[in-house]
Amino acid sequence: MGGERLIKSVAIIGAGASGVITAAALKAENYFEKIRIFERRETAGGTWIFDQNPGPGLPFNPGKLPPEIDPPLQIPDGLPTVTAPCEQERYLQTPVYESLTTNVPDIAMCFSDERFAYGPFPPHYVPRQYLENYVALHKLDKHLVLNTTVEDLSRIPSFHPEVSSCRWRLTLRKHDVLRRMDIWWTEIFDAVVIANGHYAVPFIPHVEGLEEYQKRFPDRVIHSKHYRSPTVYSGLKVLTIGNSASGFDIFNELTRTARLPVYSSRRSKSPFEGEQPAPGIRWKPIITRYHLDGRIEFEDGSVLGPGEVDKIIYCTGYRPSFPFWNIKNNGRPMYDYENGKLVNVYWHTFFHDLPTLGLVGIQKGLTFRSFEYQAVALARLFTKRNVFPLPPAEEQRDWELERLEIVRATGKKFHDIQSQPGGLEKETFEFLGYLYRLAGLGTLKGDGRIPPILSTEVLDALKNLHKYPTSGQSLGDEGGLANIAGSSDSTGCQYDSTAKDWGKGRAKEKAAQAPGFDHDAAFDLAEVDGEYARIDERFEKRLQEFKVGGRFNPEMLGQLQVRPDKNLPDSYPLRELAQVVHRGGRSVSIMVSDEDYIKPIMSAVQNSDEFNQQPQRDPDNDLELLLKIEPEDPKEQQKRLKGECNGWKDSVREVLATRKHKHAAWLKAKYITKDEANLLNTKVKAMQDKKIEVIERREKQLVQELARKQQRL
Repeated sequence: MGGERLIKSVAIIGAGASGVITAAALKAENYFEKIRIFERRETAGGTWIFDQNPGPGLPFNPGKLPPEIDPPLQIPDGLPTVTAPCEQERYLQTPVYESLTTNVPDIAMCFSDERFAYGPFPPHYVPRQYLENYVALHKLDKHLVLNTTVEDLSRIPSFHPEVSSCRWRLTLRKHDVLRRMDIWWTEIFDAVVIANGHYAVPFIPHVEGLEEYQKRFPDRVIHSKHYRSPTVYSGLKVLTIGNSASGFDIFNELTRTARLPVYSSRRSKSPFEGEQPAPGIRWKPIITRYHLDGRIEFEDGSVLGPGEVDKIIYCTGYRPSFPFWNIKNNGRPMYDYENGKLVNVYWHTFFHDLPTLGLVGIQKGLTFRSFEYQAVALARLFTKRNVFPLPPAEEQRDWELERLEIVRATGKKFHDIQSQPGGLEKETFEFLGYLYRLAGLGTLKGDGRIPPILSTEVLDALKNLHKYPTSGQSLGDEGGLANIAGSSDSTGCQYDSTAKDWGKGRAKEKAAQAPGFDHDAAFDLAEVDGEYARIDERFEKRLQEFKVGGRFNPEMLGQLQVRPDKNLPDSYPLRELAQVVHRGGRSVSIMVSDEDYIKPIMSAVQNSDEFNQQPQRDPDNDLELLLKIEPEDPKEQQKRLKGECNGWKDSVREVLATRKHKHAAWLKAKYITKDEANLLNTKVKAMQDKKIEVIERREKQLVQELARKQQRL
């Protein structure tokens, strides 16, 4: 659009789930010249990285918010430069404890193109391994910059009267462990996506006398971010504060090791609990005062004496922190802590005053899968391929104000779109639906990721599979935490008998047997169309090579990875170092931008499996390399094409096989009749046959295109 700068470079802050899927979505557009993911840890994984030893206790700051306890670092003068290592607390450790599992079924706790190899509530190491594998699968590692913290993010206003959008300057700090120094530098990007998560800076509420109590009894009070295992608390008398998911997990598993009862202080009853506390747990109201003699006073006037508590664990959550956000240069703060919301935000993702800035992952609800919707929508927006534009800034502001009014009236949190586990709420459908419609289906040529559909399988799993007991169900009821892994006295954070069966590979059958079967939805075959669309996307991208004529393709040469400095691990696409020009016939020129890149490019081309020959220097131009690419044998190329198309058809046939399995499970559960099962199988078979006809026509078209290209060569 006129008045806006084209976005060709994007920085992503954070390589957790939200950062990884954002990078995958941007890469799938085949549009951006530079994508960088800056991650301050040593690997991708974000909050799912497990720190066995969380280190010394975190700073104790009751009632204080991130701007006070996680302030920005002082930026050194004269960048680039090196300094002594940073000694300021940066809250790097994650809150993962040994028994932690996901609390969302695996089908929603993964991205749409790759399923967890586990049951519905996998242990914490599965999501981390999944994210690391996802980076490798999508070849995102070349975009990943590890051990690097974004210390300052400042907008660069456009001074051109016809260009309204700004660019961004990132000040970066990389810690060099071997040399014991911090390396500082800056980079400039057209757009930025913030994906730094919000489980870093712990929050402890202000309570009268708490700071003095902590000084009087050092190490007695901790935040749950420092908690790892109940064995540390064997024989101790423990008081926990807070009963959200982590608090519920912790005080329940403490009953196996701590001295009973375990006290649980809370403002209100958890949605996971019944009318009475589970055995070994005693509920207490909120704390009103700590006394220096060790007494703890509660809202109802009751008191725990000096000898009744050995350890206090605050399970009171976290507050989002954006220490890199330069308030002065950007004209406003990033986060409104009074109202618990991002400033100038639209649909939890966009900013109506900063169109080249996005954020993924702030909302509560549907986790990985909702991040995917946000990522695809931002990728489309930055490429200008979105189906419809964002509304004017005034309308986006109206949405923000209306949302704030609803939050104040209902007591919900601004970015909570799914307040309780179970079936998706109307607000969740509205949020995901808006992003889905905005993104659309990508380009006709196959560029761009297709946003996921909310299939019946996903909705059924969310509605019927629960890690925690549902309302009115005690811990001892079937499906509660007491009924796990064959143990009648365990209250750890595992999964129930239904989840165990999913983990053994009977997921579809057990999902069908769950209550609440939607008979009408069973005959809605939009899910099959969605599966076909994802299969088409995957194979069309694999057939891209054939569509452009095999190896003889400047774009493929431009994607070849080159290491400009053999002493450094960083590699870049050849197109960032040179321009690839088709000279006619089988000749290609590589116009190199710098003499230093000549030898690295020659080496990369010669050592590549695709080209495997050394470019020749042009005698008339020191910065030009010449390459003649021998075309692949037509018979071999057609053989490979046929193999790809056969794989495409096999993937389509697998959809019918999966559906037949599901229909058989429904029939076994007597949710449908035999005639209905046969009817469903017949309908899906007809869809399959039609899809295979389309693939065969596509194969014939590609064969003809290859023949024409061979004639020209």
